[in-house]
Order: sequence, then structure tokens, then C-alpha cells
Amino acid sequence: MIIRPGATNQSIYFLLDQDHEPLTAGTITSLDATYIRDGAAAVKSDLTALAAVDSAHSDNKAIEVDATNAPGLYRVDFPDAAFAAGVPRVTLIVNSEATFPSVLTVELAPVGDIVDAVWDELVVDHAVAGTMGLVLGQVNPSAIVVTSVVSGTTITVVRGDTVAIAITGLGNLTGNSKIWFTVKAGYDDADTAAKIQVEKTAGLVYLNGAVAVTPTNASLAIDVLATGDITITLKAALTAALRPTAGLLYDVQWLDGSGHIHTLTYGQCNVTGTPDITRAIT
Repeated sequence: MIIRPGATNQSIYFLLDQDHEPLTAGTITSLDATYIRDGAAAVKSDLTALAAVDSAHSDNKAIEVDATNAPGLYRVDFPDAAFAAGVPRVTLIVNSEATFPSVLTVELAPVGDIVDAVWDELVVDHAVAGTMGLVLGQVNPSAIVVTSVVSGTTITVVRGDTVAIAITGLGNLTGNSKIWFTVKAGYDDADTAAKIQVEKTAGLVYLNGAVAVTPTNASLAIDVLATGDITITLKAALTAALRPTAGLLYDVQWLDGSGHIHTLTYGQCNVTGTPDITRAIT
């Protein structure tokens, strides 16, 4: 069982056993509730009866839930001090002279953080065939943007997908006039021969060696000016026009306010057709 550290008004349910039979019609005042926080002494309380099973929480009180439909099940209200932050676990015990101790260990963990950590786990870390992690990593809901794989200086684009290429740490871009992202087959190719050229203020400029018909099929946005974090977004209509090709070249270049040109980063760009089985983009 997991409870958030610092949680309040915790009612915990215990199954009580007397002589290997469920304890029914037990006298509440004969029961003791004890909690032991890791590394601390036991704290015992004599229980008194709650008025009803749906009564508001009241420290160190208890009630039998339903002797007919849930024989032996008792609700026990523990004090907030049992679940205070500072230790990883608390052990809860309910017993009497006539019953066997019913013991429950509670993990004191921020449940929301655990859930967030699970959903923030990288898909690339789940590659074992037959696992749900791999299956979920292969699902691309239509409402999300599929992020391209950026590994070191290598970018991989899946043909026919919408991709968002995040590049960070390019340096302070204050005073930029233009910023280009260009993909070519060779170093000596002219910009007019570029497979892809995107400019911050103009959008898609060239596609497959021709002037782009639809500039809005790509964009380059500055996410953090001071550190030079940018995102290049390529729409599906653009990547669908690419041929699967390995070993393409790319760079990011900018023009500052003084007319100086600076190459910020460069590397290899691969366009893959796998797993591009569906070719529809609209």
C-alpha cells in the first residue's frame, strides 16, 4: 500500500481474525491500534467506537464494517502523525488479547511523482520484444507531434511523419536576423539544391532542390533565446516528399545583427522509410 507523505485523515481497513475465524461483533474498546515509523518506537492507542461506517474521520476510532457481507472487516482511523513525512515506511497493527495481530506496511511515497516518473520514462529505454513498454512506444496518437530522434549530432526523420527536431545549447542568439536549418546531399550543393531548407522568418524555403510551394510546411522557432534552444518542425506533407536516404548533411546557421554568419552546429541527417508503411498524410 502506498500513501503520500503528510496525508491526513487516513481510514485503513483491517481483516481481524479470532481463532482462525473472522472476528464479528467485536468490542471496539478491546482493540488496540499501533503504528511504528521506521526507526522509531511503537505508538499504541486504545480504540473507541465510531458512530457509523460513514462517519467523518476521527483519530483512534474504529467500527465493524458489515458482519454479514464483510465479516471480520474493520475500519480504523489512524492519527496524521503516523503518515508524516520523514520516513519511507510506517507499519500499522490492530490487535487485542483475543485476536491475532493484523499488520499492514505502508510505503510513504509521493504517488503523483511516481506516476509522473513512469510516464516520463524514455521510450528508447524500452526495447525488449513482447513488453508493454515497447508496444506503447510504438503508438503515435494522432493528436501528438512525433519527435524525431536526435542522437548526438545525428538526426533521424521518419518519412511521412510530422517531426519536431529540438536542438539545444547553440549559444546566445540575441540580435539574430535570420536562422537557417539546411539538409543537403553534399557539401558542394548550392542552397537551391537543398533537400530541406527552413529559415526562421520565411518557413520552408527549398524542398528537394526546388523552391518550396508551401512555406508553412516547416518552421523554425527559438525556444530559449539566451541559451540558443530551437525547435525545427517539419510537417508530414514535407517529409512525405522525401526519399529514404542515409548520410545526408545538415547544419544550423545564423545571421547576426552585424551581418556576420555563424555556423552553430552540423551533423548527419538520415531519412528512413521504416516503419513508414501507411503513406496517407491527410
